Amino acid sequence: MIDSKQLRADILSDGEEDYTGLYEIVWSLNRKYPDVSREAKLTEARTVFADLLRENRVSVFETTWGSSNYRSVPKAEATSALRNDSAWADPTEKPYLCFLTA
Repeated sequence: MIDSKQLRADILSDGEEDYTGLYEIVWSLNRKYPDVSREAKLTEARTVFADLLRENRVSVFETTWGSSNYRSVPKAEATSALRNDSAWADPTEKPYLCFLTA
């Protein structure tokens, strides 16, 4: 079982100093919980991250790999995007979502 309090603390810590991709939350869960299904990891990550977004503890941005350009994503758009598996996928040449602690 994933420790949601620890996940919350990890997300807040990860977003303090630099943009962090949503995919990195999944990578962290993969290291800590190798036997937990990807579906369970995504469910927990979505829940915890959505709570932080609702509480204005994180801000979401869109960027592309290797770019230094970050577009602020409005909260409603970010909330909707979190429901899509592609928001949590490893980055490709397509834009992906990242965050900072607010």
